Amino acid sequence: MFNHQQQNEQKPSHQGVEYLGMHTCTLDTFLESVESVPEKCGWNLDQVVDTVIKFWLNNSDSIRYWKVCLSNAGKDNLLVTRLADITALQAEFESLLDKKW
Repeated sequence: MFNHQQQNEQKPSHQGVEYLGMHTCTLDTFLESVESVPEKCGWNLDQVVDTVIKFWLNNSDSIRYWKVCLSNAGKDNLLVTRLADITALQAEFESLLDKKW
C-alpha cells in the first residue's frame, strides 16, 4: 500500500489520491487519519471530514461488516482506505487498467 502511494506521488496525474491505514475501524480513527492528509492536495479539510462522516452514516451496514472482519482477522492486520477527488481516482483506475483516453 505505502509503496503504491509513493509511486503515485511521483506521477503528477495521481495527485489527489491518498492511502490511509489503520488498525481499528472506528469513525474517530478514520477522522484522525484524514486529518493527517497533507495539504499538498489542496483539499478543504472540513469538507473531507464532512464527506467521511456522511459516508460512515450512509453505509453503516458495510462498515459494521468490515469492522467485524477486521476484528476477526486479529491484531496484525491493517484496514486500508483510499481518499481521493473523483478526477484523480478515475486517473488511478485507468492507470491500474492501463487505459489511456
